[in-house]
This record gives sequence, structure tokens and C-alpha cells, in this order.
Amino acid sequence: MSPTAIAADSPEALYGFELGSETSYGLQDANGEIIGEEVVFAYGEQSGYGYEIAMSHLFTEAQASSYFQLRQAELIEGVESGFYGPDVKAAESGMQFDRIAYDAEVNNIKIQLIVFKYQNFVISIVDHSNYGIASTLEQHSKAYVDETYISAPKVSITEVVGIIESLEGRVEVLHPWSDQWQKINEKNGIHEGDQVRTLRDAKVVIKFDDGRSRVRMEERSYIEISTPVEDNTDENMRVIKIFFGGVWTRVQKLAGMYLFVTTPTAVTGVKGTEYAVFHDPDLSVDRIYVQDGIVEVTTANEVIDLYEGEKITVRDGYAGAVLTLEDEEWEELMEGFGGEYPEDDSAMESETYPSAESEESSNSVNGFTALACLAMVGIAAVVFRTKLK
Repeated sequence: MSPTAIAADSPEALYGFELGSETSYGLQDANGEIIGEEVVFAYGEQSGYGYEIAMSHLFTEAQASSYFQLRQAELIEGVESGFYGPDVKAAESGMQFDRIAYDAEVNNIKIQLIVFKYQNFVISIVDHSNYGIASTLEQHSKAYVDETYISAPKVSITEVVGIIESLEGRVEVLHPWSDQWQKINEKNGIHEGDQVRTLRDAKVVIKFDDGRSRVRMEERSYIEISTPVEDNTDENMRVIKIFFGGVWTRVQKLAGMYLFVTTPTAVTGVKGTEYAVFHDPDLSVDRIYVQDGIVEVTTANEVIDLYEGEKITVRDGYAGAVLTLEDEEWEELMEGFGGEYPEDDSAMESETYPSAESEESSNSVNGFTALACLAMVGIAAVVFRTKLK
């Protein structure tokens, strides 16, 4: 469901604009920790006229206020730099505490720009529809938030627990509120209860919301991310359930996160380690390899501690002997995941948006400016078609 699809009088219904794309991204603070998720909806005609709505859902109202200030600064910077054309003026009631709006003109195409904070959301609108419907889009966006997030059951949209840091090939996700698998992209958020699968020749790295811990999936793997047990109050616990395939985890000792990897026949629990688990459902076999730290393996009849440089095979719920993991074997395993993690963990840190005070913000093209760039593509199409007439 999109922001304008909830009413018969929506611009989508009245003017015939179609939803062209819907893209989601995980939002991070300057330290790389997850603070929310952004979804960008792009509507348009073949002529190029249309509008874009970016809905940024922050975990707290304080985070939403800080993010609004960043988006506001981006818009003002775009206006002052002439990005939106030479004739830009503040729209009526455009400068308010939680709202900023401008009317602009680019290549003789009139556009309206609005950024506002509503509840824990920061919503950005670029209207180049030629109908002047930005204020209508604003009202429908508020109604969308009320209906989808405020009034809806909490189970409809679950907590964001990580982001897609990198991927190769086709990776798909099944959200707990959906019945359809969707292609997933870099920076997309991973929610509590999400199921993720990699197709042939595909790999993916998921970074958790502690900003440091990661899990890699090899090709043809299928997992689910959830909480360990009901009524557990430790927010730093994550469970990866493997249906088939292999995962390679690295949990940072200072991050304070507990990670459990489960299969139908075994449970591994760690805090601060690096290890790999493979599950073959056809043979009912688990293979567990520990590169660093200690991993506790729980089977049907015993609990075993695996230490650095050890491996074990669990068949039909029963563990075999603990064996030595040779360096050559570990390196061969890692080839299936795309190579070793960098020794310098900071090299794996994904790009984060800067604070409003950061010097990087003056040189960045993100947030609202990036949304406006998307609108410029549509406007360019309008101009091109006009010249052909």
C-alpha cells in the first residue's frame, strides 16, 4: 500500500499517475547504528510528469527531529545553490518549526518541494505533476501514516534489526506481513521475522543494528531472522534460523550482542566470535566451524563447547567427534562467501548520512537532494518530449 492509494480522491486515482517504483533503505546515524528506514515512492506518466514521496520512519521522535533538520538543511542548500532553478520562493506558510516548503521552476516545469515531520516520520515530497498537488500529497501522506502505523496492529510492520550492507547476484526477502518474495538491494532494511534467500551465484552481507555484527550467506541459502524465545527482554539477542545452506557470522565482542544460529537439529550460541554453520536438510547434517572465540553447540542429548580452530558434524541431532580445523580448510570454506572479512573492521562500515552540523553535509548529494535528482529525471523527460513536438 502506498501513501496515495488509500483513498478514492487521491492524486493517484484522480490524475491517473501510476506507482513506478518503491525502494527502501536502512537509515543509520554517524556511528553506523540503525535508527530507522526510508521508503521512496515514485509516481509518474510516460510523459515524465509525476511526483516522489520519501517516507523516513525513525525509531524515536528525537531522531525524527534531528533527521528533519538534516533534510531541511539539504533543501535550503539546494535552493541557495540554484539546483532548483533561479526563480525559487518560499511557499505560503512554508517556513514552520516542523515544515519547510518551496515553489520552484526548472526548465519551465513548475515543481513544489515540501519536507515535514509528522509523528516519528520525516516526509519529503517533490511534485512535478503539473497539477500543483503537493499539499494534497502531504495530507494523504499523513493519512497513510495514521492508517498504516498509528492505528494498525503493531505486528503489521516489525522492527528494523539490520541492513543489507553488500550483495552479489539476486537476493530475495519475504517480510512477515507479506506473502510475496521481493528482490532486495543494498541499504534495504532487514526486519524482525524476515526470511532471506540467496539464489545461484548470489551472496549477501547483513549488518545488524549494533553497527558491528554481521552475517554472510553463501549462494543457495535460506534463513529467517527472529528473537530467541518468547518474553525475552534482551533487545541485543538475534536468532538466525537456517532452513538450508550456509552462513558465516562475526559478532563483535564489544558490541554486546548475543547471536544464536539454529537448525532443526542443533543450536549454536555465541557472544563475540567468528564461525560458520552449514545445514543440509536432505541429509539432516550440520557442519560447524569455529575460527575465533567459543561457540556453544546444543544438540538433542548434549552441550559441547567448540573453541578456536575446531569443527564438528551433527547428524540427525547427534554430535560427532570434535576435530581440528586446518587453516587451508577454513580458507576453502571462505571462498564460498566471497573471501575473508577485512582485518580492519572499519573497512566494512557502510556509508552513513552526516549530522546537520557535519562538514560532509555540504558536499553530500543524499536525502532530499537525491529525491529531487529523481524528479529531475522525470522533468528532463518532459523537456525532451516538448522539444520533439
